[in-house]
Amino acid sequence: ISFEQVGPLLPKKVVSIPYQHAVLEGKKIKGNISILDIQYGNIWTNIPDSLFKKLDPKFGDMLHVIIYHNNK
Repeated sequence: ISFEQVGPLLPKKVVSIPYQHAVLEGKKIKGNISILDIQYGNIWTNIPDSLFKKLDPKFGDMLHVIIYHNNK
């Protein structure tokens, strides 16, 4: 196949995916679930351990997790 058969040249910026960095707001961390691993039941977030460590959780502490879908 030749380059002419592939099609026209695409612009340099073809796809732009908005990325929201995880943030620490007081004692709350807000982040996104970037990967949903249905096969093994895992979720991966964009919350780095360095940000989570700023909460300084101790063994036995209770953490409250809220997951929203479509702002609900």
